[in-house]
Amino acid sequence: MSKEDDLVIVEECKRYAEKYMVEQNIAAIKQFRKYYSSHFADPRYAEEFRMLSDEIFRRFQRNRQTSAEFRRKMVMIDEIGKVIQKNQSWRFKLFPSGSTMTGLATKGSDLDVTIWCPDANRLFSNESEKEVCMKILKSTVVMAPWPSGCDARGGTRGRNPSA
Repeated sequence: MSKEDDLVIVEECKRYAEKYMVEQNIAAIKQFRKYYSSHFADPRYAEEFRMLSDEIFRRFQRNRQTSAEFRRKMVMIDEIGKVIQKNQSWRFKLFPSGSTMTGLATKGSDLDVTIWCPDANRLFSNESEKEVCMKILKSTVVMAPWPSGCDARGGTRGRNPSA
């Protein structure tokens, strides 16, 4: 992936920054440091950790999402919004989330989407939360055939795309 791709992804993420905010889990960071800091200081493990870190970084760089994939995902968010708006009079917002927005997405990774619909409780006030979610899902999701090479859960069959 080129430096230009990196810059495009950074700029695209800035466009969506107000939609997705990441908050650090300080307690988890402190707990990790408490339990594992001695391993990082031990020279026997320090080199192994460095080598592992380098390999993880190289693998990620080889397999990271391209700017074109990122743009396709943002177009998909817009298209989903158009489908919801066409079929319903709900107030709603769609928020891309997960690895796509944190910058950790890899080639062919999924797109996590959060749908904010403040009217859902009013529209479905006498139904359980699960039933509300199922009605929203059924009225907004467009089913498409599974891509070849994928199983019903979206996983790959017999190949490792990130290797």
